[in-house]
Amino acid sequence: MNEHLKRFRVIVKALAPVHIGSGDEIGKKEYILCGENEIYFPNVAKMYGYFSKKGKAEEFERFLLNDGRDLRDWLRKNDIRRDEWNWGGYRLSRPAPQSDKRGVPVRFNEIKTFVKDPYGLPYIPGSSLKGALRNVIIGEMILRDKSGAFSKRKAELTQLRGNDLRRNSREIAKAHNEIVRRALFKLGRDARDFGKATNDAMAAVRIGDSKPLRLSDLTICEKIDSHILAEKGERPLPTFRECLKPGVSAEFSLTVDVGMLEAGTGGSGAAVAEGGFQHFFCPSRGFKRKEDGAILFEGSHLQNAVRKFNILYDDGFRKKFEFDADAANVIFLGGGSGFLTKTVLLALFWGDDKGRVDFVSRYMERAFPQNHKHDSDRTWGVSPHTAKLTEYDGARYEMGKCEMRIVPLKD
Repeated sequence: MNEHLKRFRVIVKALAPVHIGSGDEIGKKEYILCGENEIYFPNVAKMYGYFSKKGKAEEFERFLLNDGRDLRDWLRKNDIRRDEWNWGGYRLSRPAPQSDKRGVPVRFNEIKTFVKDPYGLPYIPGSSLKGALRNVIIGEMILRDKSGAFSKRKAELTQLRGNDLRRNSREIAKAHNEIVRRALFKLGRDARDFGKATNDAMAAVRIGDSKPLRLSDLTICEKIDSHILAEKGERPLPTFRECLKPGVSAEFSLTVDVGMLEAGTGGSGAAVAEGGFQHFFCPSRGFKRKEDGAILFEGSHLQNAVRKFNILYDDGFRKKFEFDADAANVIFLGGGSGFLTKTVLLALFWGDDKGRVDFVSRYMERAFPQNHKHDSDRTWGVSPHTAKLTEYDGARYEMGKCEMRIVPLKD
């Protein structure tokens, strides 16, 4: 057994619908709405073969090219009954139709698909979990820093005013990259240029893709924006996603190459120790040991960093919407979970809510100028001014919320 490797099992449980996008979409001519609560995604090749046998291939091709109706309307017109829909594929539950402020139901259009393996089964890429943990670790290192280096980066951001946020997008990216380098680029594998990615301490952390999940673990969820002003309420949007159902758990393997952290050039071991990176994967004094000998990482420094991120997120954002406090081990994964879950701004502006709201509102105003009224965020005291929600089985959820647990494996 390699003594330089620490191995862990990571269990992530969806507390809310989670969408890990494949980058693909399924159009309304590729799925069938079945009743009020189900969508059928047929195997298109098998379906086309069936239409060919029935002499409907050319008519189906004309439908694909020129007809604006959805697939179910075309099937009705061509008298293809439901008991003939045996074309493989899979079926998912779907939400009840939501209505906009005018009372008009939001229509299904394209559906963003969940990432799947070569066998067609959904899974969560290790890179998704690693990105979320990377964000948590950087935030914790910002909070622990006493050198003032991150305060300087914050000052650079807050000095960008008005249209400078658009003109100086390179400066924003530069300041962000410097924050990342200050926090993580500590390996010293390239002593001539510590800003190179080869010095990124996260290279020593390898997270495999989750074990395959089942298609029955998926559902369809709609994007819902909840405004900070109660009178504006919730706004259902015509964005639909394949999501993991609440309650589904995914399991990952996590390996830390301690040898990589301790080795390198230019005194990198000391640099890593000073940066506090390695300690994230060591148990703190509060760890718990079960009767079977397994150590639950509930008291690890990494788990504590996750808890601290939740405190920042609760105080800086969630409480503004009067949501209940999060569970201690919550981490946000996937698309649609909201801007602040993907950045280190909560940590960077800790203790300066006004400064954070001012910066984020100006950034949002320039990034999304289409009358989203982000210039009013400073008045409302929160930015962004909408929480990203979805609906499942008649209940509202914060998009992407998961519970994470890390268990060390015995050598």
